[in-house]
Amino acid sequence: MLSRKIIEKRPKELRKKAGWSQQKLAEKAGLSYNVITKIEQGSSEGS
Repeated sequence: MLSRKIIEKRPKELRKKAGWSQQKLAEKAGLSYNVITKIEQGSSEGS
C-alpha cells in the first residue's frame, strides 16, 4: 500500500517535471485551482 506522503507528493512532482503551474494543471484537468492545491497539500477535504 502506498503511503499518503507518496500519493500527495507524486502529482506535484509530475506537474513540475512537465513545467506546468498549478493553474495550468487545473485547466488541463478540468478542476479548480483550489482542488489541485488541496491534492498537493494532502487535504482530505475534497470538492
